[in-house]
Amino acid sequence: MERKKLSGRKITYVMVSMLLICACLWGYAKITEVPKKQVDILFLGDSLIGQYRDETSIPYLVGEGLGMTVFNGAMGGTSMTNLNVTGNELYSKDGLSLGALTRAIAYEDFGRQQTITIREASTEHFPAVIDEMEQIDFEGLKYLLIEYGTNDYFAGVPIENPENPYDEFTFAGTLRQSLEILRKSLPDLQIILISPTYNWYLNTVENCENKDFGGGYMSGYVNAVAEIAEEYGVGYVDVYTDFYPEKAHEKALIYTEDGIHPNEDGRKKIARAIIEYIESN
Repeated sequence: MERKKLSGRKITYVMVSMLLICACLWGYAKITEVPKKQVDILFLGDSLIGQYRDETSIPYLVGEGLGMTVFNGAMGGTSMTNLNVTGNELYSKDGLSLGALTRAIAYEDFGRQQTITIREASTEHFPAVIDEMEQIDFEGLKYLLIEYGTNDYFAGVPIENPENPYDEFTFAGTLRQSLEILRKSLPDLQIILISPTYNWYLNTVENCENKDFGGGYMSGYVNAVAEIAEEYGVGYVDVYTDFYPEKAHEKALIYTEDGIHPNEDGRKKIARAIIEYIESN
């Protein structure tokens, strides 16, 4: 059977119809596109910030005190540094380190974070945190507050590599890399570094001043944060040096619930220090 050829007019109709369909689909996609989340302050950190996510949490108290919108992107058990030195493919937590999250923010690509599955206690909320963080309008962000160090200290992460100041397997190297990436991608963003806090180990007589997990005492990590804040001209809030007035072992539970994580009074005290810093700067 001989095929009928389309006339020029019919071809035009088909092409116009296809263009109209494409335009409608594009318009529908634009209409249904989820608007970016407007946030003033983003917190990144470990469980010192992320363990509590209610009205007693540090981010909530800071937001209330300053009258700003805040998102708590801190996740317990995470670190500043890449810990997977051996390159084990089954180890996924490095995708939630500061180094990985700053790249996700800078390039607006959370694909790596979306593939992460962690089967540990108190991590059930991580996927929701990543989903919401992905929707933030980072161009409109005013402050980024970064708090890490406790888990790096517990893991014995080297503080510095004298031969490579940007070594991603050192505490200081990751922080330098992250600050440079953020400066290039979000030059107007105000960054504030927060030190880790003092720790007591309740089942022993040890504390972070006399216990070395392999990378040094906690004060070494605190000093690195302070020095790099000055090096890069970013803000710094010290919640370690003389912050808890009583360091005797029997006083550990005045501001912490377990010697490490701040209790409600401790969270209020840390939030006040952050609010005072932002208001005075």
